[in-house]
Amino acid sequence: MRIFNLIKMNSKLLLRNKGFLVFLIAIPIGAMLILNIKMGTNELAVTFTPSEINELEHADSKIVYLGDTSHFSVKVYDSSGSALGDELMQQIADAGIFGVYRFHSAQLSEEEILELAKENGFNDRIGAIIYLKPDFEEQLLNGDVREGVTVLSLAEDERFKLFEEVLNASLTSMTFYAGLAQGNGEQLVLLENQAKEYMPEKERVLLSIGMDGLTNQQIEHYSNLGYNFAILTMAFLFCGVFISHTVIEERDNLVYTRMTLGNVTRKEYFFSKLVVSFIVTSIQTMVICIGMPILVPGEIGVGRLDYLIMIFLMGSIFNVLSLCVGTLMGNVMSANYMVFIIWSISSLLSGLYFLNTYTVEGILENISRLMPQKWFIEGAKMLMLGQKSAYPMMLSVTAAFLIIICCIGVAGTKYQNEV
Repeated sequence: MRIFNLIKMNSKLLLRNKGFLVFLIAIPIGAMLILNIKMGTNELAVTFTPSEINELEHADSKIVYLGDTSHFSVKVYDSSGSALGDELMQQIADAGIFGVYRFHSAQLSEEEILELAKENGFNDRIGAIIYLKPDFEEQLLNGDVREGVTVLSLAEDERFKLFEEVLNASLTSMTFYAGLAQGNGEQLVLLENQAKEYMPEKERVLLSIGMDGLTNQQIEHYSNLGYNFAILTMAFLFCGVFISHTVIEERDNLVYTRMTLGNVTRKEYFFSKLVVSFIVTSIQTMVICIGMPILVPGEIGVGRLDYLIMIFLMGSIFNVLSLCVGTLMGNVMSANYMVFIIWSISSLLSGLYFLNTYTVEGILENISRLMPQKWFIEGAKMLMLGQKSAYPMMLSVTAAFLIIICCIGVAGTKYQNEV
């Protein structure tokens, strides 16, 4: 009954604080909206296919979200719409080391295409751009193919030289066969087929696809979950620090002393604060559970129940952590600064802001595994890949962090009392 009364009293104090309500309700709702973010392209559902021409629906599609790092990305603006243009792109794709992405750009002017190419150079990861002009086929048949195609290099990549060699060889052979065929399309195809009979067989070995087996759509969800976890971490930490504020104020106003002089033990007092932390985490999880069907109608990469369980486990760690940190700091302002530092550094080191490119080794990798978010975002990836070991891993990590945090908090409190 004493513990229940303490929990009830602390809950009333917290709910009267407008700042606490912001982190309890408003910030989690804002974090949910992040799950709706798109990556700047509507073609994330497109799967990269080696040795084929990957068609794009939008001129500004980002290849960085569609491509495979083991292939040299080539973006093609095809304004010719010709069979010879198709053949040229297919020959480049058949080389096995190039990823060919084509957009049919007949409706765009040359100035617009060059402007798009400039934007690609700054905002995308593309090795080269090919612009097939409207008269490409005519120029090729006339033997002046250089006037019908423009090639731009957008990256300092040694593979560009190989790309140039393949492109030049393809254009040369096509010009030669076109000259022999004298405009006869059937004869041109016959000559090309005869030439292919003398070409050696190629063995293609695909080194990597996507990001650890994730599809492009899953990579989008994975990145959104990283941003979502970063914002929720802030909400969890500052809710916990508000609970620690009550501990600091009760100490400063001698409320804690009067309680311990009465019939409330120290264990009951601190256990009530710990229970309040879990109650706050439960409320935040409920807010997200109620708001998700309304604010996040689409898929988020993992099951909604899986997501809520991850949020509750991660929130329990950070609420208890900030409670212990604030209690040990003994000062409201110092506790706020420390919690903000913990949020900034832990989110950064765990890689929540740049999951698509975050690769570390050595000491930094070991440090990143000391951050709770790292384990939960890895758990999200495991769930996306259908690995059943995700839950044992996350439960073990949660238990380990809570035990360590509570032990440090108890030891620190005893040291403060002795001093």
